[in-house]
Amino acid sequence: MVKVIRQIDEMRAVAGQWNELAKRFNSPLLQYEWVAACAETLLESDQLCAVMNHSDNRLQAVAPLVLTKHDGPERLEIVGARALGEPTGFIYENEQSLQELLAGVLEIGKPLLLTKLAENAPEVRMLEQQHGGQSYLRTDSGSPFIDFRGSWDEFFASLRSENRNHLRRKRKALDQAGSVAIEVLSPGLREVGALLEEAIRVEATGWKGKQQTAMACDLQIRNFYETYTREASRLGLLRFSFLRVDGRAIAVQISVCHGNRLWLLKVAYDDEWAKSSPGVLLTHETIRYACEQGLEGFEFLGHDEQWIHRWTRLVHPSITFRGYPLSFSGLGTLAFDACSSILR
Repeated sequence: MVKVIRQIDEMRAVAGQWNELAKRFNSPLLQYEWVAACAETLLESDQLCAVMNHSDNRLQAVAPLVLTKHDGPERLEIVGARALGEPTGFIYENEQSLQELLAGVLEIGKPLLLTKLAENAPEVRMLEQQHGGQSYLRTDSGSPFIDFRGSWDEFFASLRSENRNHLRRKRKALDQAGSVAIEVLSPGLREVGALLEEAIRVEATGWKGKQQTAMACDLQIRNFYETYTREASRLGLLRFSFLRVDGRAIAVQISVCHGNRLWLLKVAYDDEWAKSSPGVLLTHETIRYACEQGLEGFEFLGHDEQWIHRWTRLVHPSITFRGYPLSFSGLGTLAFDACSSILR
């Protein structure tokens, strides 16, 4: 039975089954805690439109959707996708349950904007097959990752010599500026609030603060991280990484350890120290931590960016699916998007 969920309490009732289903996909971004934090902090009360497929009182598939009107006509998107820009997707037991789920999604009759789906995800193929209106695929920037194939020394030796030398020079210069310390912490609930406040302070000093996109400037994003970091700490997944000089934090990262991989959610550094590349140095040390902890890999998430190429050029390819039903609202949205594209 396919059902549309409008209230967060209805999602909460199946949290355990949700996470059992999500285990197949090995991503913290598909777990209940991530989606619930998005729904609780990033949405208006009447926007949730999650679609669930049940059989014999067992959850078989979930499309964590929301109705939005951010850029014109109303459409269905994946919850949190626009605000956070991270890889997205549906969870399901098998292809039959997914097919039934997608039929329920399409029955809602709203235009679809599904960003950063895995390029080879079955839902992409099935949406193309089942959609009765106009649909389009667009290649997105993939999310970079590292798979570890040996020791840390072996990984570091595999980097290009100019990248190794750059990292050594920056670290040597930083060592001359003061006492340098690297911390990777797995905080309990009591420590999360203070560590997040320190991360917010560091981020506000950088370019995100200047562009008013930092957590200190965006209450919704701040509320999301306050909510999600508490839940990730409760599950034992949360990691805070700090680069300090003489005790002062000049770079910070928020990540989670899930599925034997480290997933990087946020990077920030103090702009006063920009010439020392503190964000790059801390990322390097966090990758070292993941490798030396025996994890299988490191997920950068977000988009493929030039600074990440110091360590990897591997990416998970992703696409955006746009679907327009053969209805007044669907064709109107198609015309709106076409005009917007021409104007851009």
